Amino acid sequence: MNKINTIITALVLLLAAVSAANASDSYTGFSVNSARSEQPGVTKDSALGFNGIVSHRMSDLYGYDFQLGMFGATGPFKQSTYIDATIAGYVPMGSSVRLYGKVGVADVFSQGSTISANRLSVTYGAGLEFQKRIAIIRVGFQHYDVANESPSISTNIVGISLLVK
Repeated sequence: MNKINTIITALVLLLAAVSAANASDSYTGFSVNSARSEQPGVTKDSALGFNGIVSHRMSDLYGYDFQLGMFGATGPFKQSTYIDATIAGYVPMGSSVRLYGKVGVADVFSQGSTISANRLSVTYGAGLEFQKRIAIIRVGFQHYDVANESPSISTNIVGISLLVK
């Protein structure tokens, strides 16, 4: 049931963000990621992931993002689904290149064959984005806490994103 609630909440937030945002300042897109998890005393796991993104720019220096995504096996979990809301800051490094950093809240639901976890925690990330007319390409990372009790697992996602107006 938590997974269904997370997905419904994500859809509502994404729709609200799209309808509230000015079309010239809003971008939607997707990301393909490599998720690498860390669990104390256990070898690191790597998995493929993807997510959908809605990004709204309130100025050239800041904005906010909503993401809904999933990644594969991490520790005892076969799959994790997440939703996050972040505030992003941008530092122009030329006419079409920006450094970005973001921080916010993420809800991660993980399911294994005999164990599940639901973790609400802080998420953060950084990267570079390249803007060309109506599209943005991002290369960056984002950190998620997957589980905080036995086992304690965190996941770093590195990926490439395509956003369009």
